[in-house]
Amino acid sequence: MAEHAALVARRFGDLVDDWGTLNEPINYLLAAYGIGSYPPGRVTITQLTTAFVAVVRDYIAAHAAMYRAIKANDTADADGDGRAADVGLSLSVADWEATRDNKRSTNPDDLAARDRLVYLFHYLFADAVTTGGLDTNLDGVPDEQHPEWAGTLDWLGVQYYFRAGVTGASALIPGANLTPCFGGFNLGSCLPAPDPTYCVPRMGYEGWIDGLHGVLVDFHRRYPDLPLVVSEAGIATDVGRRRAENVVRVLEAIARARDEGVDVRGYYHWSLIDNFEWAEGFGPHFGLYTVDYTSYARTITEGGDVLHAIAAAREITSAQRKKYGGTGPMTAETIPVEPFCTKVPAQ
Repeated sequence: MAEHAALVARRFGDLVDDWGTLNEPINYLLAAYGIGSYPPGRVTITQLTTAFVAVVRDYIAAHAAMYRAIKANDTADADGDGRAADVGLSLSVADWEATRDNKRSTNPDDLAARDRLVYLFHYLFADAVTTGGLDTNLDGVPDEQHPEWAGTLDWLGVQYYFRAGVTGASALIPGANLTPCFGGFNLGSCLPAPDPTYCVPRMGYEGWIDGLHGVLVDFHRRYPDLPLVVSEAGIATDVGRRRAENVVRVLEAIARARDEGVDVRGYYHWSLIDNFEWAEGFGPHFGLYTVDYTSYARTITEGGDVLHAIAAAREITSAQRKKYGGTGPMTAETIPVEPFCTKVPAQ
């Protein structure tokens, strides 16, 4: 990995100053080595603190090696800001809420399960590359020191798409004694959508956009000196206005966080064009441009037009906020929603 990073840094250093080493490491590793749904299809979910932590350790070491290789091989300041290379990584994050029996829960077991899942998804990897300490038994306290990892993060990318529940009433992930509730997992304990229009049926989750604000605030509190980037945010939909609403509401959530002192340096919409989406293939359409997979013609969406206008003006107008913003119902989806998104919200 370090050799590859060095090669890329030498070839493209005069064009690139911001580098990302790894994309959504915990999300990928849990899918590939935890539950076996991604290649190489290993199943270690009952061995989180042994077999799973072993691949996490290797992945962290790969990041640190790539960080040093990029720094050593990209010596060209492409944008003239005095820094030749800033190196970070991106994390898959969500607005996790304690839930039980289709309600928000204050049960101590559910609250503790929520906190354990947030730690695993949001903080385990970032803690290791900022402090050099690895928490091998996932108890929240680093017990293995790797000084060669410390300080190998110039910025942190967060990639936000959904809100989901977490319950301690069952243990889909037995090593952490919890069950995340989305995408068909344990629907009996999942958090119902506050409004069915926030359902993203192609992905099987609730796309509650405003939750990004709280996630950014929490990361800032934990890493107050670390610049943040919203390195992905978007929505799978074929409804142009719905995508435009996502663009404006994500930017509103970021603006709220920035107004509260959170150091958010940028926002990247996912994605420019429709893509091949992990195990879901070509079904979900995330693009600012739709793609006709027969002719490969690309057509800009309403979301693309709105983001273009915002980027050109460097502001969101009051008219755009009124038409697309806020936290009210989104424009309806054109395909049937998932069952968990049609339930009556529990208070």
